[in-house]
Amino acid sequence: VIYSDTPHAFHVHALTIPLSDYFIFSSFIDKIKFERFITKGGWTRIFRYKGVEELAWVEGYTPNEEKVRKYGLEPYKYFLVRPPEIFASYYGWGTEGFKRIVKRLSENSKVALIPRYDDDALRYNDLNVEIISEPVLGLDLEYYSIATVSGGGTMSREAALLGVPSVTLFPLKIDVDAGLRSLGFPIYRATSYEEAMKIISGILTGSIKRVSESAAGKLEHPAIPLQKILEGDI
Repeated sequence: VIYSDTPHAFHVHALTIPLSDYFIFSSFIDKIKFERFITKGGWTRIFRYKGVEELAWVEGYTPNEEKVRKYGLEPYKYFLVRPPEIFASYYGWGTEGFKRIVKRLSENSKVALIPRYDDDALRYNDLNVEIISEPVLGLDLEYYSIATVSGGGTMSREAALLGVPSVTLFPLKIDVDAGLRSLGFPIYRATSYEEAMKIISGILTGSIKRVSESAAGKLEHPAIPLQKILEGDI
């Protein structure tokens, strides 16, 4: 059984999907984007659900502000950032644009940074940011932030499901992000420094707000297709 929300990850899908019995992905993703990986006449069966994978661990989450204060952060007084996936085969941008955003944020606001790679701590240590160097449950840091700014998608979707405004700087349109946005979740894609700062300005001025409405009822839990497979219902 394979789950995926990244049709742009060509190499891993070309190697794994043809070998799978079941392939599960969000209905936010156009089926045609995965069809090139599915062998005609093969045994792979496709199942879709209206949701995102992150709901599996965000649902039922209870905020704990003590885990935020542990890092010297005041709830709702900081931005949480995570650098881009620069070593991923599909990420064609460098780091300078993202670092410029982090630098600008750190000039007027508290910024906490969760490294993606070991050398991120070195790449950003010349900026006025709090680097979270140990493994951490990101949900607490996301929930109590002003907003999250990420070069990837997972943290942005987690934050959006929690109702926290999230900005993702990514070269490709991500269907699952667009799906959440269409349902009113506060997730925003930027393709440039200027666009990112415009969104962040909207967050700071209050024109872009936190969303208190629960994700329950809007999305289907990603485990439902798997449960049906295991129980023999599909």
